[in-house]
Amino acid sequence: MFLGIHKLYRCAMDRWDTFWFSPTPSANYTLFRVCQGVTLMLYLAAWWRHAPEWIGTDGFHFPDEVFPPLPSGILPIFGIIQFGALLLFTLGWQTRLFAIVSWLCFCYVTLVDRIAAFSINSIFIFTLAIFAVYPGSGRIGGQLAATPVRLLQIALVAIYFSSGWHKAVYGNWLDSPTTLQNIMSGMFMTDIAARSLQTFPAGVWTAAQYVTLAFELFSPVLFFSRKLKWIGIAFGCVFHIGIALFMHQLIYFSLQMMSFYVLFLPADRQRKHFP
Repeated sequence: MFLGIHKLYRCAMDRWDTFWFSPTPSANYTLFRVCQGVTLMLYLAAWWRHAPEWIGTDGFHFPDEVFPPLPSGILPIFGIIQFGALLLFTLGWQTRLFAIVSWLCFCYVTLVDRIAAFSINSIFIFTLAIFAVYPGSGRIGGQLAATPVRLLQIALVAIYFSSGWHKAVYGNWLDSPTTLQNIMSGMFMTDIAARSLQTFPAGVWTAAQYVTLAFELFSPVLFFSRKLKWIGIAFGCVFHIGIALFMHQLIYFSLQMMSFYVLFLPADRQRKHFP
């Protein structure tokens, strides 16, 4: 019996080590860095059009904000540092250094105006922190330990699952068949959403509501199953394209989340295209 328990223990530890520390092609990680960097630059560029009100002294800020807003004269300097660091990070030049600089800059813009910060901010802060600790290679080829890839993969399914859990347990997504339809009619409604609400029957929104909830709750199984991951990726793309079309300004969130999907591409295909 003792030998059987020891064998199971050794098998479990081998699987643990393989999951976290096995060599994996760096192409997935590198492509993810590029996608995240480009998406973050687009996201910041949209907000920088109103920089004096957003993080400058021209806008309204609560007196107890963690950091004070920037004077108008310093805004251009800060912008050059932030976008310059992000560009070099995206290109893979001194990845750790510029991941740290980008992380510090983005932490500032998140904390200086917490009302304007969304969940997308927290996700970017997390991914930049991962690259600050695990910079990887600046090029497509090569290999790295699977640890940072696994952390990011788990983060994706944790975001989905926690979202579904809160909808099901603390929200009314299971109780009311019109919850999604009501959300589409809210402050994030786009012109496409408005026309769709007038055109599609109520049953379409109800079906979309429960399918979305199922996708989020079963995301750990979908994305970590070799046979089901393509279903998860395909549905996730449809899901986020829908968010981008139907919810104003959430296209950046959709791009951010879909960039995680490159981390689930099969390793053998990466070796084939990036030897």
